[in-house]
Amino acid sequence: MTDSVGVSGGCQDLYTVYPPTTNQTCSDFTPPDQVLGMRAISLATQSKVSRWGWPASCTDLELEPIDDGSGIKGTPPYTLTVVPAIRRPLNITFGMLLFLPVASLTFVRSEQSVKWTITLAHGTPFFLSVSDANGVTWTDGPLHAGAGDTSCLSQSTSYVTLDTNRLSTDKFAVRNPG
Repeated sequence: MTDSVGVSGGCQDLYTVYPPTTNQTCSDFTPPDQVLGMRAISLATQSKVSRWGWPASCTDLELEPIDDGSGIKGTPPYTLTVVPAIRRPLNITFGMLLFLPVASLTFVRSEQSVKWTITLAHGTPFFLSVSDANGVTWTDGPLHAGAGDTSCLSQSTSYVTLDTNRLSTDKFAVRNPG
């Protein structure tokens, strides 16, 4: 549910649960059998995104499912979900096969990574999540939009929106329902 300008009212409390570092048992919790392995980098710094990172506003994050020992690559298509506090979530589907007919040839291309521009004001907390076609997931956060350029932020309203025009169209596909 949102108000007339699309604001949800947001979170009242924020809890992040991390797995224990020692062997523990919990009778009412079953961990997932599999998790996605993920390469998440800030393109501005060319470095991995920290679990508690502050990547700068108006910079790009690139996420790519990988099989790196911490998780599996999973099965495309994938869905990136960006969940900022007090804002609507954003879902981007990527990793689908694209059929590109050129003359008498057909090229098949599958983008296995997605790029998202952080269109959130400095200090705004957000979570990132990627799930595959079988529901296997990876999640990171809370991250926060760091100080930086503000040119990509919406100036037309009193709140910051997720600007889908700033998404990299060469890294995800849109299905044509027809």
